Amino acid sequence: MWASRRTVRYVGLGIALAIWAAGTALAFNHQRLSSSVVTSTVFFVRHSDKAVEALGQPIAFENGWPWISGTINQLKGQVDISFRIKGSKGSGTVFVKSFRTGHHWNDQELALRLDNGQVIDLRTDHSLVGASLAH
Repeated sequence: MWASRRTVRYVGLGIALAIWAAGTALAFNHQRLSSSVVTSTVFFVRHSDKAVEALGQPIAFENGWPWISGTINQLKGQVDISFRIKGSKGSGTVFVKSFRTGHHWNDQELALRLDNGQVIDLRTDHSLVGASLAH
């Protein structure tokens, strides 16, 4: 009887910790999803002639609840994220790498890697000239 109570407690504690960890991960993902970095990046992809040509329209997150991988730390001036996106013709992964020096953000990578392996560098897309990510 004593061993079964202890086992039940440990199983209950394990389940509680798993629920807490999942909730924390979802909360952090929601914070990244709501950031200006993700919002402006999706805007870029939706308005990029090259991305629209490759993915088709409408362009949206691949899933109803997208997972944003990586880090957004505006205080330290570091952004390194990726997420899945799709259109009517195909899908791919968006990569964003940026760092801040002083008050200026420097985009190291702003790219769309299609599932067929093609990489579209959105920093060189002339349909987006004059636009910049709002960090």
